[in-house]
This record gives sequence, structure tokens and C-alpha cells, in this order.
Amino acid sequence: MRLAFAIIAIAGCESPTQLSSPDAAPAAWTLAAIGEAEVERGEPGVTDFVMRLDAPTQPGDLLVLGVHLDTMSSLTPPFGFSEIATARAVNAANDDMLELWYAPSALPGVTTLSLAATGPMYAAVVWDFNVSGHATLDVGEATSAEVPTTMLASPTIGMADPGEIIVAAATSTSWVNGNGPGLLGFGEDSLAYRDGWSHLVGSFPPGSYYETWTTPAAGTYCASAVAFAVSN
Repeated sequence: MRLAFAIIAIAGCESPTQLSSPDAAPAAWTLAAIGEAEVERGEPGVTDFVMRLDAPTQPGDLLVLGVHLDTMSSLTPPFGFSEIATARAVNAANDDMLELWYAPSALPGVTTLSLAATGPMYAAVVWDFNVSGHATLDVGEATSAEVPTTMLASPTIGMADPGEIIVAAATSTSWVNGNGPGLLGFGEDSLAYRDGWSHLVGSFPPGSYYETWTTPAAGTYCASAVAFAVSN
């Protein structure tokens, strides 16, 4: 079994579809870093992950955590995280479950996140957003047990305020090749465990937004998405 751990720092001025891309976000928030942990696709899951950040968190950062685990597993998150229950997505046919968690105001100086579960975990991704004010949960949605397809779609998020932070994730019984031809503006942040993990790059007006991903073969899937409003 191989465990892979990575942290992707956001720096430079590259395309927003690259892992090292910066945000063209409004001053209200920027994506500081993305951390990931995974087992190799097809290998047994594990009951603990350690995610190491290459730079400490700043006071008041918004941390968003996505986890792919077995439907019989229960997660013990890092201190200060709350689950977005409405974003829990399940594909019971393959015992797959996606959960999204968040810490709205991270303590400064955090460099390590530890996850523990009662059953198998396959991948985890954490987004570290620097926010100029305060981030509040707007909405979380889930799409569960969708019919076999080669085009995955996240739940549609109705953005209430301009410039909200949107994060989306999907897992399929096939595997994810990358972003699909959906709304331009979602960045391909990670393909940990060959799942899709993305966020909406930049400032967009209120409206309805969703992410898509492609797979090489048709498979059933589930997907989650969440939005946060940022106020000064």
C-alpha cells in the first residue's frame, strides 16, 4: 500500500487550471495553499491521515476539508472543524461517501492536520483560504448515487452574494481525468485518489454555479459542493 502526501502552494502567475495557480480572486479572499493525502487507487483505505502544510495558517483563515471515505466510516476531524451535513454525498452501490468540513476562523500557526476514522479513508484535501474579513457558510449541497456516466457534475450552488468561495468534489466508480466543459472558472485543484477536487477561481456575481469532471468509462458517482460568503 502506498500513501501519498502533498501540499500545493499557490504562487506565481500561471493558468488557473494548474495546481500551482494563483487566484484571480477579489481582495476579500485568496487561496493560500492546498494540502492532500491519499492511498493509491485500488488499495485498501486507511484509518488515519496526516496532512502537513508548508506554511502556517494565518489568523482567521477559512479551512475547508473534503474527505472520501467508506459509508460505514465515521470521521474524527481536526479541532475546530464542523461538518456541513447537507453536503454529505453517498454512492451506496460502491460504499463511497464524500464529506465536507470547515473551520471558519483558523488559529494562527497551524502546520499539521490529523484525521482519524473508524473505517477506511481513501483521500482528503484541505483548502486554506486567507480572508480579509469573516467567512460564513452560505449553502452546502450533495448529489448522491447518480446513474452511470462519463460526465460528472457537482450539485448546483446558488450563490447569494458576489464573490463567494465555492468548493466542489466528486468521486466515481471510474476515475476522474480532469475538469469537464462546465462553467469556466473552476480550477482543477487536485486529483487525489483520482477524484475531482475544485474551487471557483475568481470573483463571480450571484447566480447558479456547478463544476463538471470527465471519466474514461461510465460509472456511478456522488458529488458535494459548498459556498461561503466573506464579509468585512
